[in-house]
Amino acid sequence: MTKGKKGFDEILRELEVIVEAMDDGNLKLEETIHSYERGINLIKEAQISLKSFEKKIQILNEKNELEDFDEES
Repeated sequence: MTKGKKGFDEILRELEVIVEAMDDGNLKLEETIHSYERGINLIKEAQISLKSFEKKIQILNEKNELEDFDEES
């Protein structure tokens, strides 16, 4: 993991905290907007991590001559 970047699990934990805080309904409007913005940024980070994982899996599959994962199976 690169210094300064969060791991996928850490991103998910932070998203869970944000969602719980927003669900409680105790945040002020400014806090809600800030939390929403932070959540969007975390989702983008998570998507980048998932794409990286997918590329690594494809490389491993190519080296070991395994078939690609079929989502419809």
